[in-house]
Amino acid sequence: MFMNMEPDSCGVGWLASGKFGSSGTIETHDTMCVLAVNIINEKIYIFLWFWLVCLTAITAAWLIYRIVVIVSSDVRFKLLQARGRWAGRPNLDLISKKCNLGDWFLIYHLGRNMEPTSYGEFLKEFAKELENSVSTLERKPMLVGS
Repeated sequence: MFMNMEPDSCGVGWLASGKFGSSGTIETHDTMCVLAVNIINEKIYIFLWFWLVCLTAITAAWLIYRIVVIVSSDVRFKLLQARGRWAGRPNLDLISKKCNLGDWFLIYHLGRNMEPTSYGEFLKEFAKELENSVSTLERKPMLVGS
């Protein structure tokens, strides 16, 4: 038994099937197949393809943004400045210089979840603490036994 399907552009195709007849030769039967389900599936897959292309573009842009934030301390400072304008530029300069990437990330997300004036006060107090504290490299771990 063999089948040959030659579809048009509209999802309609001719199906040629054959089987061995009573004399031992192949008898072919031509039938027309209307594949309405395939037409619907084709539209769904086209939509999904464009949707996934859009998601890929958005994900690539977000990944580039994250890489720029990780690499550039100037971008991190600008983002901190946009969130914490109530703290003042000298305090933000001090925080940017003394904090590493992980500290900045935590401080930035605190700013996303706090009221701007409260966040500005927090940054002012945090800058005072950083000014009076020892540098990050000289700090001792918290869980070291005495």
